[in-house]
Amino acid sequence: MMKRRITIGLVAAMTAVLLVAGAASALAFTSPTWNLKGTYTIPFMETVGPEVGGPYTYAVEITATSDSTGVVTGTGHYLDAPITVTVAGQVNGWDVELDLTYTDPYTGYNPFVLIGTIDQWGGMSGEASDGQDREFTWMTTAGSVGLYSPRCEYGTYSGYTKVWDGLAPATGDTITTSSLTPGVSYFVEASGTYFAGGNGLFDIQADAEYSQDAIQRAADPNADWTDSVNGYGSYGEKLLDLELDGSLTDWGAYSSDHRYTHTVSADGSPVTINANIYDVYYPNNTGGLCVALFKDSAAPVVSNVAVTPAWPGGNMTITATVDDSTTGGSLIASAEYKIGGGSWMPMNASDGTFDATTENVTASATAPAGGPPTVCVRGTDAAGNVSGPVCANVCYYQAHFLPPLTDGIFNQVQKGQVVPVKITIGGCGSAFLSPLSPAITLLKGDQDPNTDPGDPSLVVPVVSVSNADTSGIMRQVDGQYIYNMQVPSGTTVAKGDKFTIFVRPFGPGTGAIGVVIQIRK
Repeated sequence: MMKRRITIGLVAAMTAVLLVAGAASALAFTSPTWNLKGTYTIPFMETVGPEVGGPYTYAVEITATSDSTGVVTGTGHYLDAPITVTVAGQVNGWDVELDLTYTDPYTGYNPFVLIGTIDQWGGMSGEASDGQDREFTWMTTAGSVGLYSPRCEYGTYSGYTKVWDGLAPATGDTITTSSLTPGVSYFVEASGTYFAGGNGLFDIQADAEYSQDAIQRAADPNADWTDSVNGYGSYGEKLLDLELDGSLTDWGAYSSDHRYTHTVSADGSPVTINANIYDVYYPNNTGGLCVALFKDSAAPVVSNVAVTPAWPGGNMTITATVDDSTTGGSLIASAEYKIGGGSWMPMNASDGTFDATTENVTASATAPAGGPPTVCVRGTDAAGNVSGPVCANVCYYQAHFLPPLTDGIFNQVQKGQVVPVKITIGGCGSAFLSPLSPAITLLKGDQDPNTDPGDPSLVVPVVSVSNADTSGIMRQVDGQYIYNMQVPSGTTVAKGDKFTIFVRPFGPGTGAIGVVIQIRK
C-alpha cells in the first residue's frame, strides 16, 4: 500500500481536469502497465474542514510520464481562479498517487495529495487532504486510463536459452513458434496479464490460467486468483486460459508474478500458441501475454568412465554413462572417446540406440604401445551441447621373464641346448592372469621387442622338445607360462650369434616382450 498522506487544497471542494501525457506501472506482469495519458475531470468534495461540500473544480495537465517507472509529472490550475500547481505522482498497479504542489502565494496549502485506485471502467477515485488538515473525496467524471503495450521481460533459466518470443494478443489471434528439433528439451514461458472486459473494460484481469475480477479484487486484492472465471463458471476452467497446440494446457499452481512454464515435446512441428482460447467474446479484450520458447543449452554429464585392463596392442573396452536428465533433459545424441592425444572416435549406445536422456555407452579400441594411456569420454545431446571430457587411466598388465632367462643381458647358451622359456603375467589387481596362450617366436639378432622388423628372413623356427608344448604357443604350468625351446644349431650357427626370443603374452598381433640369447659355444 502507498503512504497515506494527502495534499490538495485551497478550496473545500473542487473539480480537476487532468491531461495526462502517459504513465505505467513500474513492474511488468505484477500489475497492469497503465497509461494515464488523457484528460480527466475530477470533482472534489470536502468532508472535513471549514467548507464541507462541493464540488469545486480544478484543471491539471500531466505533461510528462514514464512507462518504465510509473512516475507522473505535470502542471495544473484551478478553473475558477489563477491558481497554479505542479504535479508529481506515481501509478503502481491499481494504486495511484498524485501530489499537487501550490505556487506562491498559496504554498500554505501544501502538501496536497490524492490517494486512489483505478476502477474497472478506467476511472480513478479516492481520498485527499491538504496542508490545512482538510480532507476530501474525489472521483474522475471524464477520461479513462489506458494500457501500454506489454513490456515483455522474459525470465532467465539456468541451462536454457530463449530461442523465440512473441506476444499472444488478447484478441485471440494465434502466434506460432519456431520449429523444434526432435529429441531436444524445450519449455514455453507465459508471462504477464491482460484484460477480458466483463463489467467494465478492466473488470477481469487474467494471466495464462488464472483470473481476478473487480469483485474479487475489492474483497482481497492479494488473494490468489482463481482458475474458474468469477461469474462465468459455466464455461469451464479453460475460459481465458492460454492454450498450446489447440489443447487445454496446465500451467501449474497460481503464481503472483504471473510467470509460468510448461514443457513441450519436440516432435519437429511448431508449437502453436493460442491466446484466450476459450473466451466467449473477444472485442472488449485488451493487452496480451508474453510467450517465449526456451531450449536446452546445458551439456550432458559424463560419469563412470572405465577402461578394462589391457596389454599394448591388445583390445580394451571403454564404458561410460552420459546423462542429460539432470541438466537440460534432452536425448543423448552421441558419445566419443579419445586415447591420449589422439582423435575423438565414436562410441555406441550399450542398448544399441541413442534414444534416452541417459545412455550407457561403450567402445572397443586397441591399446597403444608404450606406457598406459589416458582415455577420455565426452557426450553430446540432441541440442548439440557437448560435455567436457571425463578421463580415466588405463592399467596395463605386466609380463616379465623368469629364470633362467633375464632380460636386459645377453643370456649365454649353447647350440642345441634346451632352454625353458618362462614368463609370468599379472598386475591390475591380478596376481597371475590366466588362461592365456602367449605366442613365442625367435628372430636372428638383437631385436627391439617394441618394433617388428618386418623381415621374414630373420624368423627362425622356434622348436620345442616337449610333447606337451604346442608349436609357437606357451602353456600354463604352476602359475607361469613355459615353453621348452631348443636353441638353434647346425653349421649356420656360430659362436657369438645372437637371437631374440619374442613373447606376445596376449597372443599373435599384440605387444611383445623380448629377451636375447647368445651362443657361447
